[in-house]
Amino acid sequence: MDAVLENRDFLSAVRKTVASLMKMPAEQLEADAHFESLGIDSIVGMELIVRLSKEFSVPITPAQFAQVGTIRELAGHIEASAGSAGGTGRAEAAARPVSPPVSALPKLERRPVAYPPERSRQLRKQQDDERDRGVRAYICQKYSIDSSAIRFGSISEIVDYLVSNHYQELRRYYGGSPESRASAAEPQRLVANAERVEESDPASGHDIAIVGISCRFPDAPSHSVFWANLMARKSSIREIPDSRWRWQECYSESIGPGKTISRWGALVDDIDCFDADFFKVSPEEAQGMDPQERLLCQEVYRAIQDAGINIETLAGSDTGVFVGYEYAEYEHHFRAHADRFPERMRYSSASPTYYLANRISYAFDLCGPSEAINVNCAASAVAINRAYYSLANRESSLAVAAGVSLNLFAGDYIAETQYGLLSPDGTCG
Repeated sequence: MDAVLENRDFLSAVRKTVASLMKMPAEQLEADAHFESLGIDSIVGMELIVRLSKEFSVPITPAQFAQVGTIRELAGHIEASAGSAGGTGRAEAAARPVSPPVSALPKLERRPVAYPPERSRQLRKQQDDERDRGVRAYICQKYSIDSSAIRFGSISEIVDYLVSNHYQELRRYYGGSPESRASAAEPQRLVANAERVEESDPASGHDIAIVGISCRFPDAPSHSVFWANLMARKSSIREIPDSRWRWQECYSESIGPGKTISRWGALVDDIDCFDADFFKVSPEEAQGMDPQERLLCQEVYRAIQDAGINIETLAGSDTGVFVGYEYAEYEHHFRAHADRFPERMRYSSASPTYYLANRISYAFDLCGPSEAINVNCAASAVAINRAYYSLANRESSLAVAAGVSLNLFAGDYIAETQYGLLSPDGTCG
């Protein structure tokens, strides 16, 4: 073939490359549609640069890519570059390095292209029509629902239409209807769930990302300070202060009944501090709350702030809460000293530690799954795993994964000493 392609061949070749990357039929890609409407963001753009540069053996820089906004403009740029390079084209692909590594590419910022008003209106209509067709095709393929006879003005209208008119179809698809639960055998349900997880996996196009974070660690009131402490190899082990418990009353240099050989710990400060009014909790109720519960409320709120989300917008949403914990010392302390608390503050035989998750869901009106998980040291990891699969299975649109562990009293120190788990000098080799 000729080294330099004709313009229409360049356009066809570029369209096929974009279609392959976007996993879309080439005929559905409008050559004059803006990249944004096709879902080509900075990450996809970097991959596109690498593919096209290799295919045509034409160097394309991020700055050059930022100057074009459509497939047609991109094809024209490649044609011009191939011509000025003396006839290089796809036949000479991979002959030399043509683009920087992906890790070196900066975030792309596309300059707006100025069009005459009439042309701009035509392009916007094309983009809207194309997006509308794509959404309809997706709905038809995914749920077997034909909406071609109805005109929608926005994605919200499509959602409202589906919920109002095709609720049962959606329920059956997600395995949530009573009929599907009653008629499906257990192995079939497991296979269906596995298929949905596979479809929803990030590798299959359903992206899951960490969007906010918050933490309280010893000597670290935030994740940035915690990271700085790690980089500086700072040790936060110190002698247990009287504000926790008096280690002198149960300390021994050798293992013995009712004694601990350790007086050291990495402790979070101010665990007794809690803004009850802010979380709309009465002082009396706050007194009976596990300090771990109070800490979780504060850090979850901060994590959602860190994500840039107005927490009030999550009220009534399917946001899930998954909390890993290990200790229930405050519960046992509460039961052993129930006479110190108001008469109406009593627990039944059920463990109140489920409140570690439920309190957060209740406080912020989060209506997704709400689970407290205790598998000892692995609790936080299991909470993250549960949050991931809740998102992948579309049980939740947003999920909070949290872990909390506070040693409040000497009891567990004494027990862990008997098992040989604690170090006399506060360090381990």
